[in-house]
Amino acid sequence: MKTIKVWDLFVRLSHWLIVLLVLSAWLSSEFGDAEFKWHSWNGYALFILVFSRLIWGFVGSTTALYRSFIKAPWDALSYLRDLLTGKTTPKEAHYIGHNPAGGWMALMLWLVLITQAVTGMFASDDVIFDGPFSFYISSKMVNNITSIHHALFNLLILLVILHVLAVLYHQIIKKEKLIQAMLTGKKTLSHAIAEPKLIFRPFYLALIIVASIGATFWFILKHYG
Repeated sequence: MKTIKVWDLFVRLSHWLIVLLVLSAWLSSEFGDAEFKWHSWNGYALFILVFSRLIWGFVGSTTALYRSFIKAPWDALSYLRDLLTGKTTPKEAHYIGHNPAGGWMALMLWLVLITQAVTGMFASDDVIFDGPFSFYISSKMVNNITSIHHALFNLLILLVILHVLAVLYHQIIKKEKLIQAMLTGKKTLSHAIAEPKLIFRPFYLALIIVASIGATFWFILKHYG
């Protein structure tokens, strides 16, 4: 067995920050945030962070790139079929980062999260809260987008549950230390697997991306929100 670095710092940090922000956004909407101020700031932070992670999929480290984990849909379905039937294929061992199903799950989560954040900026409860950009569209559109925002939360909960169940299955049943890997960045591989040639981008590059998106968003929010 050998242990190698698989996940870079930004992938790991953004992953856990997104978890915390989603939890905080939910708690703030359910308890004690009558004016939705904290909920809004959670949404803004999620938008900036998830948008940065989406860009990292083009310019980041090897395992963070879309081409490394977004496989053909039939590959993901084949993987799920093998998973459900208990079949293990030699190919499975070569998924250093996300497996085909996990890759699509991650992408769906990011897209739902960023859509949730954007729709929140145009939403309104007609009493206390108005999204910063809700004044640029008609009241009918605001109502429709608000409905989408609420519906997307239910979809998000479903995806999160499926994601957690899949991680626990791999963690407990298949003895793959996915949670530890997302904390330390390292995975233990079999000696039979040739060590992959992975390229890791510097963390400061991710910080530049986050800062650029954050500054641009803040400018738009301040001048047009």
